[in-house]
Order: sequence, then structure tokens, then C-alpha cells
Amino acid sequence: MGQRCHAAIVPGLKEENLPNQKKHSYIGTMDGYEIYNISASPMLDQFGFAAIKKSVEEIETIEFVEKYNPYHDSRGRFTSAGGAKSFSIGSNSKGAKTAIANEKKMHEEIEKHKASDKAAIANGIAKVRSESGTTVTPIERKGANLDKIMEEAGCDRATAEKAAAQAKQVYDRYQKVEPVITDDVLGAVKENSGQMYGLVARMKQETSLGRKIAQDAAADGITLEQSAANIKDGVRYTAMFETKDFTAGYTNVKASLEAKGYTEMRNKNFYDMYEKGTSVQKAVQCVYKDKDGNMFELQFHTYESQGAKEVNHPLY
Repeated sequence: MGQRCHAAIVPGLKEENLPNQKKHSYIGTMDGYEIYNISASPMLDQFGFAAIKKSVEEIETIEFVEKYNPYHDSRGRFTSAGGAKSFSIGSNSKGAKTAIANEKKMHEEIEKHKASDKAAIANGIAKVRSESGTTVTPIERKGANLDKIMEEAGCDRATAEKAAAQAKQVYDRYQKVEPVITDDVLGAVKENSGQMYGLVARMKQETSLGRKIAQDAAADGITLEQSAANIKDGVRYTAMFETKDFTAGYTNVKASLEAKGYTEMRNKNFYDMYEKGTSVQKAVQCVYKDKDGNMFELQFHTYESQGAKEVNHPLY
């Protein structure tokens, strides 16, 4: 007959952190704990058992366990997991109690930040709703700031000057085609019950262009001229739709632009990336090209996703 078994609490241990994850096997439930048989580890006892209790909270926390430590059975042998009927939680050391208290405090802080983030996102949503629209206002052109290009691109002044010269040429080219592109994008979005956000910043300014040209040239090992030719977001737009209208809005705007001769060159679905944990934003980011080869960026957001983005990454 198996005797009671002893388990010591170790804060911070989670099922996914168990060593040799692929080798451990679920044995059963005992006293509300899930018992696993895993390979022996310094973190666990020599018999390779671990007991885990899962929290029902949104963020899983741990009390939980380092050891599942069998006593001897009636014949003087160690009991197996199958032989043990139950186990008890041992008293914590001073260090373990401190660690558990610190973990509790950490999760309390997380909850405070979550509440703060919710409030900030709510404010962000209110902001983008109030500032959305389809009114086109004139763009104030600003010349390149060489000091800022040097600082942000990490380049010398000579390189910054050359990058700024390329940026001026890119801006000049886009300035000629922007009114037509803007009119076509606005028409497609408006006819599908969408709104625009950040129209006043629809053209990338020369400092930002110069920084990108210098950075990309250095990163890709290409000339500044080649880097300038690769610019795809000299003109950029953000279209927003109600959540229920988002998929139809994207699909119909795409069809409308293609009917006007634009070609979708790139489609980056951040919703999929968000679900996979590889992106912090939720949007569909597209690059379109007109008949003359001029490219521009068009992002599709819901009001909620753009509001959340505003918290950590304000538009442009």
C-alpha cells in the first residue's frame, strides 16, 4: 500500500518549463494536482516526478511544486506514482516564502498595468474616432534635418547630406502623384463606409525619408540611390472600419483600387502574426503600385486596433 507523499513548493515552476518536456508523461490527478513523470533533474527529486496546480486566472501563476517525493511502502521500498495515494505540501523555507511573496507582488503589478493599458486603449480609440475623417488638408512640407538623420541613421554628415538629397528627389516625385492617389484611395474607402486617419501626415517628410534611405543602404549594402528607389511608403494611408465591416471593407477597397489600375504588391496580415505572437499590432498592411510604378502604403485597421496602436506607436 502506498504511503502519503511529500511535495515542496517552488515558485515560478510551470508545466511548460519542465525539463525534457517531450519526455514527461501525465500520470493522473491527486489532491487537485496534476502529477507528471519526467526525467530526473536537479530541479526535481531523483525519482523524476512533478506536481502542478493550474490557476484559473487569465495569467497562470504557480504555487507549485518541485518535488513529488514518495515515502517507503510497507516493505521498505519507495512507492511508485501508482502506489502513492496522496501527498502533502511541505512547509516553505524563508527563501521560498519571500519568492512567493515577490511573485504575488509581480502579478499584482501586472494587473495594475493591464487596467492602465485598458484605460489608455479606451482613450486611444476615442482619439482615433474623433480625429478620423475624409477631409483632405494641405501638407506642410518640411526640409530635411541633417542632425536628426545623422542621429537616427547613425551616419556621418556627408552621408546624411547625400541621403537628404535623395529624399528631396523622392518627395518631389511623390508630391506630383499624391493628389490622384489620395483621391482614389479616399473614394474607395468612403464608398465602403470607412474612415481615414492621419491624412495630414499622408506624405513622409524629407527627414524621415533621408533616415530610411541611409539606414536601408547601410543595412542592405546598397547605394543611397538604390535605397531611395526602394521606398514604398513615400505616401501612406490608414483606413479604419468598424470591426464587423473590416473584412468586407478590405476586400471591397482592394477590388475598387484594382479596378482603377492599381496593383497590390504586398499584403502583410498582422492579425495572423498577432495570433502567432510575432506582432504586437493587429492590422493588414498593403503596398500598392500605380500604372507608372509609384508605390504607396495602405494600412487597414479597426478603430480598436488603431486605438491600441496609438498607445505605444502613435501614427507617423
